[in-house]
Amino acid sequence: MIFLSFALANAVAAEDSDPVEKIVATAEELVAGISFDYHAAKTDLESKLEAALNQKEAQLQRDGNLKGLLALKEVREKFAEDKQPETLKAEVTESLGKVFAEELDKLLREREKNTLSIREKEAKALEDLRISLTKAGNLELAQKADAAFKVAQKVVSEMAPRVAAAAETPDENTPDSLAGNSPKRFAKYVGENPMEESKWLSDRTIGSGKIDGERKKVEITNAKGTPRSKIEILPETMIEGGQIFLNDGELKIASSHFSGVSFPVDLHGKFYAADSTFENCTFRKGGGWFVKKWSAKWSFENCVFGKSFFTKWGAHMVGMKAERCTFYHVEFPSFNYRDDAGDEANNDNLFLRQCKFVSCELPQSVLLFCEDCEFIDCRFVDDSGFEISKEVTRTLYVPDFRGEVPARPPYMRFDVKDEPAPVAGANLHHRYYSGKLVMLE
Repeated sequence: MIFLSFALANAVAAEDSDPVEKIVATAEELVAGISFDYHAAKTDLESKLEAALNQKEAQLQRDGNLKGLLALKEVREKFAEDKQPETLKAEVTESLGKVFAEELDKLLREREKNTLSIREKEAKALEDLRISLTKAGNLELAQKADAAFKVAQKVVSEMAPRVAAAAETPDENTPDSLAGNSPKRFAKYVGENPMEESKWLSDRTIGSGKIDGERKKVEITNAKGTPRSKIEILPETMIEGGQIFLNDGELKIASSHFSGVSFPVDLHGKFYAADSTFENCTFRKGGGWFVKKWSAKWSFENCVFGKSFFTKWGAHMVGMKAERCTFYHVEFPSFNYRDDAGDEANNDNLFLRQCKFVSCELPQSVLLFCEDCEFIDCRFVDDSGFEISKEVTRTLYVPDFRGEVPARPPYMRFDVKDEPAPVAGANLHHRYYSGKLVMLE
């Protein structure tokens, strides 16, 4: 970080510009550079994984292992769609997946650590500038430096605990007193594993307790001539791995934790989740049945998501309502509007309301249906290749952001407020560190 100190020092020394704005602009450029380097490194890591998978495929072919080749083909197709390390936990790619997940986690932690370092030096440079300007009697510019210092210091105070927690990297063997909080303990599930069943038929409850779903698939449907199934996952349930395919009917989830679970939903399926956490879980339209809009529907309230959410979505596929939820390190894909984006982004079947996003990447098409949300250390992407002729105005609370949010006036307007949202995010007792999301007691 010697270059950083030199750059900020030059910003202060420059006489042909406002030294406060120069320091802030220099820090923003360096943070943007870190983000660029992270995405470049991630792309390189994915290329290395692709090469390793090609070698694995060639070896299986030489061995005449048809079962292995088919399993590898399935994993590669799914990973191409969702880019989630959890997808690689399948037996045929388990060792490669572990290496990929570890290397990706290192990249994320390095980005956070370097960004914090820049913000700390930015705050120090602004504080020193404020002092020197005050001593020189330039009170007006000293006040401006003080205001910028407070903003930078607030960013540091919010980032520092996350970076420190990631550096600790507590695991299941870490004593609770050292981890800082006690992870929620889930009781052992009593009875036959419901994820071993091929189908969940009619009305029933699942849970509570810890359930192993690794490499298992279950379908929620109804027997011919019977009403649509209504499945309820009870509080205090934890499911790790596998796929729960909501082919028809309803699935209700309350106060539970899921890790590495895929939730495809087909036409007329309805998914409800409240007060729950989803670590490396994916959601998508499943099956081959569609209507013009909102074919499958999801509803989330007071939930927390780590590293993944929807892998592909659009108005013809997905109706999604999320209220007071928190998202960590999620790279949101572009939302595909079917007709006018202004109409569809204002539809009651599509909104992210009073949610909180931490270190996420959000395209413009997703910001269109973010209502009164808060964004911490997020990256905004211009993906404006969609039609819009109806006006949409959104209020975005971005307390740590001094750049611009891409918009398309006069139809798309973002009112960016440099302050925390009055209400944003889930109030669940949880912790996210080093790419791991846990519920706490």
